[in-house]
Amino acid sequence: MKKYFFFFFIVLTVLFVVLYRFRVLPIVLETSLISNPSPVILEKGDTICLFDQFDFDSGGYVLYFVVIEPYPQYPKVLYTADKECLKRLKEVFRLVYTGSDVATCESFMCLLKGDSIVLKMYMSAEYTFGLQSSQYGWLKFAQQEEFKELLNSLTPVYSPFVRL
Repeated sequence: MKKYFFFFFIVLTVLFVVLYRFRVLPIVLETSLISNPSPVILEKGDTICLFDQFDFDSGGYVLYFVVIEPYPQYPKVLYTADKECLKRLKEVFRLVYTGSDVATCESFMCLLKGDSIVLKMYMSAEYTFGLQSSQYGWLKFAQQEEFKELLNSLTPVYSPFVRL
């Protein structure tokens, strides 16, 4: 009986490693709903910061990046709950309004406060890093390199399931 349990455990472990390596895992389950805010009127070229409205010192915030598009340099799901890292977001997330939309973003970021999603935006890193939302349209990062450094500092998720 111990042999079968040990064999089953090894096979299951190898299966999870292979599925993670081929970016099948982790599976992201979105259970929280977020309301669609009304569009914001901006002029082309305006710079905004999405995170100025959040007080990260109060705690309870978790940021997830779910990278669906095939970027081998990033794991499928990255996260941070570190207050200092979240405070850096206020500096790095200076975004420039472009006045356009990108329709094919599959990757996304979610900021959670407790169990609720307080901000969700789609992300693209194909040619230039940027965010897409129904409220703002396409926003590109004013500081591309700092955003890449921030992504590299986030923690990969190794759990087979992530519930947002």
